Amino acid sequence: MKLLISLSFKFLWKKSFWGNISTILSLVGLCLGSVCLIVTLSLINGYEYSLKKSVYDVSGHLIVDKLGRPIFDNQKFKNEFSEVFDPKDIVEEVPFVLREGLVAKEGQVRGVVLQLQAASKSGALFSRLNKKIIKGKNLSTDPESENVGILVGAGLAKSLKLEIGEVFPFILPYVSESGDISRKLQKFELVGILDLGQHDLNHRFVFSDLNPLVEFSGFSLNQSTGVRYFFKDPNKALIYQSKIQKLKGFFSARTWKDAHRTLFHAIEYEKQILFIVLSLMLLIASFNAASSMFLNLMNHTKQFSLLKSIGLSSFKVNIICLIQAVILAAVGSLLGVVISLAIISGLGALLKGGYIIPPVVYKLSQINLVVEFGDVFLVFLMSVFVALLASIGPIRMASKIKPVEGLKYE
Repeated sequence: MKLLISLSFKFLWKKSFWGNISTILSLVGLCLGSVCLIVTLSLINGYEYSLKKSVYDVSGHLIVDKLGRPIFDNQKFKNEFSEVFDPKDIVEEVPFVLREGLVAKEGQVRGVVLQLQAASKSGALFSRLNKKIIKGKNLSTDPESENVGILVGAGLAKSLKLEIGEVFPFILPYVSESGDISRKLQKFELVGILDLGQHDLNHRFVFSDLNPLVEFSGFSLNQSTGVRYFFKDPNKALIYQSKIQKLKGFFSARTWKDAHRTLFHAIEYEKQILFIVLSLMLLIASFNAASSMFLNLMNHTKQFSLLKSIGLSSFKVNIICLIQAVILAAVGSLLGVVISLAIISGLGALLKGGYIIPPVVYKLSQINLVVEFGDVFLVFLMSVFVALLASIGPIRMASKIKPVEGLKYE
């Protein structure tokens, strides 16, 4: 076997082969096919990851509520379905209050969703949003603060030209006991600006502490509009959702996937379709590799004839040609992988700034390219495989070489 490998390298390690235009085109074709596949898959994986991450941080993995009705006792409500959950799976459970209202400044009015949360035992508020703060700081539970602090999305802050430390009014409409529509007014101080990852969330969501806003919100500290769950494995939410829906009672369970179910399904289908379409590029490029193998075979007809005349079998000639095909495919594929990783590192910075994909159209304010090495390995193997398939013709031709034909003019 060592002899066959050394002969394969000897036939390939020539300037006439690697400098041949056919060989160069073969390498370029395999390289471009690998680059297109890897970069496209990384972009789709990154889009899916960024979308999931933005949903996780704001909505959690699972939300359980009473079909839109207020929850008057959080602990009693959680006890009704506590047997469904395995405590080992739960990282955090957070009751929350959602109220829709208006933010106004200098004649401009924006409809927003106010999300309120009572501080945990450690005093933390919206701890999962710490990494989302791009300006300012997180909320504090300092009772001596003159104004109630609030966090707003970057899009809302930009559209209303809000600055850190600025005080602005929040208007909360409500229906009085007499049935009349009235309103409450609360002044907030902007303490932090968030990038929530999604264009819509950045323009719609604001966050504050429930403790100083009990009277304003109409909810006590033991009341909420729902309970948000975070699990070690986000996919556990789908299992617990089906279990909760089987319980008797006024329960509604929504997972992170329900927030953008259609979009998540579209991503799965697009990934499969693009993989098939771009794989055709590799298939086309593999025929260039086959043509290089034909030319290499013609250039070494005399050598193969001589080897067969001294006893080398047709099977071993096939092995030599097969090793050459593997080397050619591997070199082209490896070049593609290296170039892909270089492109991804440069493209990532542009995508984070929203310079290529408009946030308004694709919902996300930024996209992180995600390289899954399983995909890279799959593309590499597929590149080698299709190149080997295309080399079947040259390999069969090499096995049929007769010594007398290659040496009759010598």
